[in-house]
Parts: sequence; C-alpha cells; structure tokens
Amino acid sequence: MPRVLILSLIIFGSIPAMRRPLHAGSDLTVFQSYIPVLICLSLALLPLISLPIPLVTHRQLGVLRRFATTPAPPSWLLAARQAPVQGPRSGPWSGT
Repeated sequence: MPRVLILSLIIFGSIPAMRRPLHAGSDLTVFQSYIPVLICLSLALLPLISLPIPLVTHRQLGVLRRFATTPAPPSWLLAARQAPVQGPRSGPWSGT
C-alpha cells in the first residue's frame, strides 16, 4: 500500500497545475492541500480491498458459523483477521 501512496504522490506532484498556489497570497499549493486526502484515501481503501474476498471464502467454508459459537465478540475475530493484513510488513513471512 505504501507503494500506491508514493506513486500517487509522484504522479500528482508532477502535474504543473498542482504546483500553483491554492489562492492568491497563499504559500499552500494545491498539491500540499491534497496530501492528507491521498493518505486518508489510501488507508481507507486497504480494508475495502483486502476484506471482502476472505470473508466470502470463510462464509463458503463455514468458518463464520464456527466463529459464531466462540465466546469472543465478532469484532475481536474481525480485528484478529485483519491484523496480519494491516500489521507490520517485516518478519520471517514478509519476504524481505
């Protein structure tokens, strides 16, 4: 995901119109005002892209029905499921 963010920052930063001031007398450029938007968008898209396919697979295999019998709340199980996806990218299984 950081690659997408860096690539989008490079692309948007290379557009000449993005380097103009936001309005007259401002030191803030259009590009600088869009950096928080790009960061939030890339962080919001991560779960939207990585969550549906595993959930559908778990539903087809009956894993979700088995999860329903555990005493843990569903939100904990969902968070535990997403932790490997959104966690740190270093370690023996990261490939780095």
